Amino acid sequence: MPQISIILPTFNVEKYIKKALDSCINQSLKDIEIIVVDDLGSDSSIKIAKEEALKDKRIKIIHNEKNLGTFASRNVGALNSNSPYIMFLDPDDTLALNACELALKEIKEANLLRFGFAKIDEMGGGYRKKFTKL
Repeated sequence: MPQISIILPTFNVEKYIKKALDSCINQSLKDIEIIVVDDLGSDSSIKIAKEEALKDKRIKIIHNEKNLGTFASRNVGALNSNSPYIMFLDPDDTLALNACELALKEIKEANLLRFGFAKIDEMGGGYRKKFTKL
């Protein structure tokens, strides 16, 4: 059983999905599953995800029967996860390569989880913001 499931609701994100998947595939914690939920977009997002799934057995693709939107697609992913912890990632975002490892460590050691995020623009500039006690 994987320790963390990362769920990516996917709709017309072919420009970003490879980078998002790479950030999941290359996590320092390898005992994860990556669930891509196809929300029936019209681009090549799912084709890209399927190509990656052929290379990495941790990637599972679920196809919605109709377009459900992001929130419901996350729920579909959660219902199909096989781990005690779930992480949601929008496919136009990326995870730090140690995000799953740090999240699991925080949960187990401190019994709480703190998140931070960094917004990086195309020129490499950005800012960081921290959230605590989630």
